[in-house]
Amino acid sequence: MTPLERKFHRAAVKNKKERLEGIHNEVCLGCAADLRLGKEDDHMIGRKHGDLVWPLCKPCHRKRSELQREEPPATDTPRNLLGIIGRWLLSVAEYFELMRDTFRRFGEYLIELARQGYGAELTLP
Repeated sequence: MTPLERKFHRAAVKNKKERLEGIHNEVCLGCAADLRLGKEDDHMIGRKHGDLVWPLCKPCHRKRSELQREEPPATDTPRNLLGIIGRWLLSVAEYFELMRDTFRRFGEYLIELARQGYGAELTLP
């Protein structure tokens, strides 16, 4: 495959992915920003430890990378189950730290809507 053919192929794949349902309205997991302007895939438990990625905007990805630098170094046996679970737990805690301000903003917004009378007809199942 020539470089030009490779470029056309990549553009076609990207175009197809962007037309898939749900892809066009992806939001950052940290701040809920629209990711059409810029998305970075964040390796959930670190690039060295796993392949699962979650979408973040550039500012949240930068904050997340700083949090990952504070994590303890890898153990001598990287496939140790306790070490893997520990990395997942640290990762989830860091994502919640990124989401804290967004959760607060959404919560305050919903409470203000309730003060205005919205949702009075709704009940919990």
